[in-house]
Amino acid sequence: MHFRIILAGLTLAAATAQAQTAPAGDTVHVGGKVYTYVEQMPQPTGGMDALKQYLRQTLQYPPEALQQRIEGRVFVNFVVNVAGGIEQAKVLQNPDPRLGAEALRVVSQMPAWEPGRQNGRPVSVLYTLPVTFSLPPVTPALSGQRPAAEGQPARPVGGQRALEEFLKTALHYPEAARQAQASALVFVKLELDSLGQVGKTYVLTDMHQQAQRGADKKALRQAHEQMTAAAAEALRQPGLRWQPALRQGRPIKSSTIVPILFQGATGTAGVTPGLHLFPMVMPSVEGGVASLTKFLGQNIRYPVEALRGRTEGKLMVLFEVSEAGLVENPVVIQSVSPEIDAEALRVVAQLPPMFPALEEGKPVRSYLIVPLSFKIRTTVTRTGR
Repeated sequence: MHFRIILAGLTLAAATAQAQTAPAGDTVHVGGKVYTYVEQMPQPTGGMDALKQYLRQTLQYPPEALQQRIEGRVFVNFVVNVAGGIEQAKVLQNPDPRLGAEALRVVSQMPAWEPGRQNGRPVSVLYTLPVTFSLPPVTPALSGQRPAAEGQPARPVGGQRALEEFLKTALHYPEAARQAQASALVFVKLELDSLGQVGKTYVLTDMHQQAQRGADKKALRQAHEQMTAAAAEALRQPGLRWQPALRQGRPIKSSTIVPILFQGATGTAGVTPGLHLFPMVMPSVEGGVASLTKFLGQNIRYPVEALRGRTEGKLMVLFEVSEAGLVENPVVIQSVSPEIDAEALRVVAQLPPMFPALEEGKPVRSYLIVPLSFKIRTTVTRTGR
């Protein structure tokens, strides 16, 4: 499963960039006094327009922040020394550490400025620059009235943030997997009663990296098994409370699926980044469930090879619904056979745009799961004598 990176615009709040007085405890001294205000303030070489162009060309939106549509203003504090060089850069305030790290990287590499001057002499000056990361507005693929929700799915008390905090202590990256830098994406299904109590918990499937030539395949297989077990075991642990699913305002039994990602490159594990697993309003199909069922029924074709082999079964396809309501990245999380899985993916990839999930009234990337049943029907023809 992969996450598409969307190109986004990036702007600098240059009009508001100005020297600001830093707290006395933050003032640094590098080769002499550092001023917070002088008669002639430092200026980027070429002026603010040149600075804006430099930032537009150099800043790179962090992929995970893009996926999660995180934006906001980062304040970077630095010293412009007597030669115009940039020193002691640090982030004072940021909406997300990834945005802060990128702003700090680019500011630290800025070309030399025109130094500040006091009494006609160049001096070191403390300067604070606000840099704004902004995303273009999402254009919905659908307009019109969203169908009324038929119910509300189960979700952790406190939402996805509560789940992420819980997993920080409940989910452990197996040491063998960490040493092997093994990665896996594990889909864990939880059955919940009408009180929100967790019952049976099991793994639907997992996707893991293929062994490279010369790799210890046995060790890698064991690492994958340990990651799968760790994902299921973490979600069985007490401490995370769930709100039960509702139908017509009444709590009911239900199930939910949590994708857990083990990232071998970083040695970290948690829920998949970039997806809102429990949005306030789930994605919905134009025309409701009946419309979705009709589309699938009209477009699915039973694979010839599966017919010959009398292959039947039920599978589940998970797919992302983008902020614009587009169906992306379908993946089978409960398999029947390669040919049936391929047909299900083919049809799901052709689904028309949907109404996206909403969080605080704003469209967000989320997902839906479609269960499909492949069953061979036998027709009996009676003949007379």
